Amino acid sequence: MAIHPRLTLQAVLCAALPAALPAQSPLIDESFLTDRSYVMLVPPAEAATAWVCIGADARARAVLRQPGSAALQEALTQDWTATARCDAGIAQLRIAGPTGTALQNFPVGRHYVDGIARLQSFDLTAVIRQCAGWFDSLPDACRSAPQGEGCAALEQSFSFGPGAPLPGSAPLSISANCVNGDIAPRQITPRLELRCLHETICLAAF
Repeated sequence: MAIHPRLTLQAVLCAALPAALPAQSPLIDESFLTDRSYVMLVPPAEAATAWVCIGADARARAVLRQPGSAALQEALTQDWTATARCDAGIAQLRIAGPTGTALQNFPVGRHYVDGIARLQSFDLTAVIRQCAGWFDSLPDACRSAPQGEGCAALEQSFSFGPGAPLPGSAPLSISANCVNGDIAPRQITPRLELRCLHETICLAAF
């Protein structure tokens, strides 16, 4: 994980100054932020969206048919905005999620970080398990011969987010190590619109 910084007001102002100007005091007075150390992880405006096709193997067990694991992983990956400020200086920023914990260290004297972190918002196995569970809930006849009578419901949509997290998928959290102590983790539950489909209608979906 890398935090890709956006241009801050200070960066824009500094870029506009002629190089020949003598050293001056900071363009932005940050004294009003004293004791305002914090971390934030702002979710994307839109929920992640994934379509998952499930079929049965030779032993009648539910298996992923489409998309491939790499494509599904990409569908579950989003751009999050990470922001942190330490009054005494930021030493390290940590973002934890379904795929583990990512760390980024900062040089001495850095007080503010604001950038984009590209993160996998959901656990791949948990997403597949959700659709496999739906597939297993279908009547036996519909799993093996979905064209039969009473097998009209060959897809199901699920919505996950705050208050209704995806089972088995860890939430995202952000924390920071400041020069004078740690900022406790803040957890965020991402949003997902998941559509599970029987393998027989996959060609129409992909």
